[in-house]
Amino acid sequence: MWEAIRETIKSTVKESVGEKKQQNYKPWFDEECLKLHEIRKGARQRCKVIKAKYFINTNHYINAKRNATLGFRNKKREFLTQKIQ
Repeated sequence: MWEAIRETIKSTVKESVGEKKQQNYKPWFDEECLKLHEIRKGARQRCKVIKAKYFINTNHYINAKRNATLGFRNKKREFLTQKIQ
């Protein structure tokens, strides 16, 4: 019963207010950035699972985090310089 009530509320609000599309706040974030993010996320998961027993996993996570941050920064910088020009 709750599903029917929720759908009714959603449809009436959608008709009266309209639907808002989500904006892309980071237009510079592309496939390369997504790949860097996934690598960083995987390294963090490996580091958490093993509880950072092994120095290699911790070191791998630190390097992946550094590479991702530098990659994001460079992409954003390129995007802003192109926008300024």
